[in-house]
Amino acid sequence: MRKVAFIAVVAILVLAVIGFGLAKWSDCVKITKIVETGKVCVGILDGGVLDPGPDPQQPPGCNSEGKDVACTESQNVDPKCKHCCTQYYAEIVETIKNAYPYYKTGTKISIANCGTIPVKIEKIDCAWNDPGGIVPHMHVCQWVLYLCGTEIKRGTTWEELCAALNKFQLDPCQVLTADIWVYFDQGTPQGQTAVGTWAVTASQWNEVF
Repeated sequence: MRKVAFIAVVAILVLAVIGFGLAKWSDCVKITKIVETGKVCVGILDGGVLDPGPDPQQPPGCNSEGKDVACTESQNVDPKCKHCCTQYYAEIVETIKNAYPYYKTGTKISIANCGTIPVKIEKIDCAWNDPGGIVPHMHVCQWVLYLCGTEIKRGTTWEELCAALNKFQLDPCQVLTADIWVYFDQGTPQGQTAVGTWAVTASQWNEVF
């Protein structure tokens, strides 16, 4: 009996020694990775109409008397994003009233990349509500593009403007401004009003080919 007890005590001591030998301190270190995706956001801003007072004229029209007959108004619609504390919008609504042959007017549109990755402009468009049919008699006669305040290109037709803007790349925080002048030809119907909605479509730069 004593022999069995002795063997049991020895076994316990051996196990204790083995356990002590295998004991260790342990710790676990975790690494957390944060991934933030880029943001595509382009807004537009009405910079004012190009008919500030007496009606501008397209030759051979002449307004030497300084009459202010026609009227062009524009307003920003649907706040979208901010750039350098300036609010940019999803759309610009432009209204042309009392237009007549050789009346020249226009609008100034700023396009800002308010996102975090480069974008390319796919198109600029103005959808007109024109029940009186005056828009077919309206023609682009001049446009100028400015990138961050510096003139980069100019032209004289709507087709040229669309081509210049197609795939134009805007880096984050850059602003592209377009001054666009139009005039009305001799066939312009009387007593009509047209309302146009300007919008710009853009996508991240590596998706537009």
